[in-house]
Amino acid sequence: MAYFLKEKINLEDLAAVENFRKAIVIVEPEEYLLDLYCEYFNRHNFHVRGCGSIDLLEKLLEQHRPHLLIINVGFLLKAGSSFLAKNSQDIGFKILSIGYNTDLEAVKKIMPLGVAAHIDRRTTKPQDVVDIALAMLNE
Repeated sequence: MAYFLKEKINLEDLAAVENFRKAIVIVEPEEYLLDLYCEYFNRHNFHVRGCGSIDLLEKLLEQHRPHLLIINVGFLLKAGSSFLAKNSQDIGFKILSIGYNTDLEAVKKIMPLGVAAHIDRRTTKPQDVVDIALAMLNE
């Protein structure tokens, strides 16, 4: 008689490997959207910090040192190229912009600022934002 034993083994339990969570900063003026995005990223084991004001962004980036910055297009245009170029090189994060009904000219303005991808909220779900972020971070 043969017996088959199946045991689920978590390799992280066997090795002294630190559980490393990717850090994300989300900058969104609409509080309910900020909370929604934070909730979706928390479900995927990201270390998330939300920010509702552009004034707090520089301090948050220095403290949190994210792998990815998800930022509203309006805030991105206000922050300007010198701020983003300085911080993205110093800290080394990628930038994903989110907008609603953003015209093509605005997208053309933000892409040279270091934006790797832009998402139009009208055509995406919060899970789509997580999927795009995962793809960007796993490159």
